[in-house]
Amino acid sequence: MKHINQVRKYSAQVVRKYAGPATVVVGAVFASSSAFAVDLATTFAAARATAEANMDLILVGVFSLALIGFGAAHLLGWTKK
Repeated sequence: MKHINQVRKYSAQVVRKYAGPATVVVGAVFASSSAFAVDLATTFAAARATAEANMDLILVGVFSLALIGFGAAHLLGWTKK
């Protein structure tokens, strides 16, 4: 029982000592996280736009290579006749 009372006394001292600074730190973290979330949303939107532009370039590149390949095959086939 003596040890339990010492633990309770020590924990009460720790809470009184660090409750104020801990509240400030936790409040600052939550406030900055909401501001960071706004920046993160705009960053994701910009990344999505860039990814869509890159996909368009990739599709154009693949189709153009396919057309060049078929065209070269037809030219080579025509010259063999």
